This record gives sequence, C-alpha cells and structure tokens, in this order.
Amino acid sequence: MDPIIGGGLISGAGNILSTIIGNKARKKESELAYQRQIADRDNERAYESPEEQMKRLKSAGLNPHLIYGSGTDASGGSGQAPEYNPANINDPKTSGIPDAIYKSKQIENVQTNLGRQQAQFDQQIKNDAFRNALTQAQTDLTKLNAVTADFTNTRNTATYQAQVDKIWTESAIANQALENDKIKGAQQASDLRVSEGTEKSRIYKASIDNKKTQAQIDQLTEQSKLTRNQASKVVADINKIGTEIGNIQGKTAKQKQEIALLKFENIMNAKGFRKGEQAWNNLYRHFMTDVMGADSSATTGNKR
Repeated sequence: MDPIIGGGLISGAGNILSTIIGNKARKKESELAYQRQIADRDNERAYESPEEQMKRLKSAGLNPHLIYGSGTDASGGSGQAPEYNPANINDPKTSGIPDAIYKSKQIENVQTNLGRQQAQFDQQIKNDAFRNALTQAQTDLTKLNAVTADFTNTRNTATYQAQVDKIWTESAIANQALENDKIKGAQQASDLRVSEGTEKSRIYKASIDNKKTQAQIDQLTEQSKLTRNQASKVVADINKIGTEIGNIQGKTAKQKQEIALLKFENIMNAKGFRKGEQAWNNLYRHFMTDVMGADSSATTGNKR
C-alpha cells in the first residue's frame, strides 16, 4: 500500500475510534445528569408535600389548622420539571477517512496521467520509426489490389492464364519489396520496432497468399466440374503437403520432394484429374512454386 494512503487510513481510523469513545462518554454523562434532575425533583416534591409540612409544623409546636386557615399557601412548589439535554454526538464517518480517500484519489489520478503520457510518447516513437516502411508497403499493396481487382473482373478464358501469371509476378515483386523493407527497418529501428515491422509483413504476406489461393480455387472451379467448396478442399490439401513434408525427419531434400510429389499425385488422382490436363498443370505449378518453393520449370515431377 502507498505510505501516504496507509498513513491517512491509520490516522482516520484513530479519529473514528476517538470519536466513538467520546460519543459514548458524552451520552452517558447526559443520561446521568437527567437522572440526577429526576431524583432532585422527586426529593423536592416529597419534602414540600402537605403531610411533610404538617409534620414539620407539629414538630415546631404550631397548629397546622391555624396555618392553613390563615390563607397561607403551604402546599410548597412542585419542583422544576427535569430537562433532558442530548449529548453532542459526532459522526465518525467524517473523522479522517474521507481525507485519506481524497489523497488516494489524487495519487491515482497523477499515476493515470503519467501512464497516459508515457504511452503517447512510446507510440510517437513507433510511428516515426515505421512511417517510411509502412508507406512503401501500402503502395505495394495498392498495386497488388488493383491487379487483383482487374483479375476478378476478367473472366475471358483466353486471357485467364495470363492474368494468373501477372498476379504471381506481382506477388513476387511485392514479396521482394517487403523483404527489402524489413531489412531496411532492421538497420534503422530498435528490436521492438523490428518486431512490429515483421508482424506487419507477416500479415501482408498472408493476405497475398490468401489472394493467390483464392485465384487457384476460382481457376480450378472454372476448369473442372468441382463445386467451389470441393475445389477449395483440393487446394487446401495441396497446401498442407508443404507442412507435412517439413515435419519429416531423417530424409534428404530429394527424398522429401519425391514424397511430396507422390502425395500431390494421389490427391489429383483421387479427384479424377489426369496429367496433361490444364487443371493438373496449373495446380502442379502452384504446388511446386508456392508450396514447395521450387522452380516448376526445372523439375521433372510432372512428367513421372
């Protein structure tokens, strides 16, 4: 606990305890004073009663009847009525705790303001470090989105393959630009800035990969009798081959490639595709280039 708040709470608690004890003492004193007034009144009334007066007259050798017959008022006073004066009771809730709470709230507000100012300062540093890299990445993404939009609107079979090739080329250029931006950022920024730049690049690359995958699904749907959901499942199974091969231990690179090609052919055969068909050739190129990271024109896997 903060020492200022703790001290205030301890002081406030002491004040509350002192107030409660004082209240009890003052209340007890008021009660005793009231009881004394009642006793004094009762004693005075008893002393001034007719019976007691007659006793005192007789004891003095006087005739009570002569005294009363003379018109003298011998009834005596009835005594002043007791008056109860309530004790001055103080509210313990106003005896110190609110002051401690007020100080605590002030400290909390100061700490909150300091934290907000520090966060704004840190954010300004991050924004200054990545402004140039982000601007370049946004420019590349705008170009790629323009090509993708043009590709989506173009459904002419004669130009379809050319559009796919254009997207792959633009994707390679965008990937290279991102890698260059990452290298430049690593040389200019701190470890934190590099980490954030890498995350932006990962998200951007994932967006590109997703667009390429959607293009493959569109192409496969058009070139086969598969529904879009079926084509999506075929492309997803082919994309998973890369991860499965990467997890294999104890095999050479060539052996892993042969296993990957066999998996690819099994998937294509299971769906009724045949080597030499346009759909087979397009998916094979996607498999070798994007999934396996190899040059499809330099491999012989499609000619086995």
